[in-house]
Amino acid sequence: ERILKVRPEEHVMNLTMVAAFAGILGAKIFTWIEDIPAFLADPIGALTSFSGLTFLGGMLACLPAIWWYARKHQLHFLRLFDAGAFVLVAGHGIARLGCHFSGDGDWGIANTLAKPFAALPDWLWAYEYPNNVARRGIPIPDCEGIYCNVLPQGVWPTSVYESVIMFCVFMVLWQLRKRFKAPGMIFAAYFVFIGLERFLIEFVRVNDRYGWFGMPLSQAQLISLLMVVVGLGLLYYLPKRHSNVPA
Repeated sequence: ERILKVRPEEHVMNLTMVAAFAGILGAKIFTWIEDIPAFLADPIGALTSFSGLTFLGGMLACLPAIWWYARKHQLHFLRLFDAGAFVLVAGHGIARLGCHFSGDGDWGIANTLAKPFAALPDWLWAYEYPNNVARRGIPIPDCEGIYCNVLPQGVWPTSVYESVIMFCVFMVLWQLRKRFKAPGMIFAAYFVFIGLERFLIEFVRVNDRYGWFGMPLSQAQLISLLMVVVGLGLLYYLPKRHSNVPA
């Protein structure tokens, strides 16, 4: 009797569906946790709306879902996570460009500082996001349509900064793949880089802050710190584990 075997690359579609479902659900849940009063005020709207999707929440929900699928189908989940790190960081960088050009509200706090040098474009230092899809700010005179708002003051274009950083992280990970021998190390490095990036960028992003450990940190910053700790722990542990595994 012929035994049909499914090659790892043939799981891509199923993995994509699992990741999409878990990612959207996780992104929603983390958004609800961050603003429980808004969720309780309109739970149906919160469930059906396409707004309010946090990247970190989606990513953290994807990990156990992908791990479960990999174990069920006997895939090497650490190597799967390594391959996924490149997709995540590249996709994150592209998505942040979409956030910037659409003006979906993913921007920073008001930037009142003077430009460090004249050659720096204004939109890269402080941007008002005219015609933003979030419809925030003040009305634009003589503008027709539903997207006729502009911010009254320039803000940090954090989505642009994040996009540039993501592409830089992609290049670094691409070089590290030649040096890392133990499975999972690329993803561990991704955790450290993304955690550091998000923790620092949150200081100039619009967000809600809480008194975590006596410090005014956002939900994303707390998650980012945990990501850095976990990533560093894996970078220490995985090479030792790999050296003790028979070839």
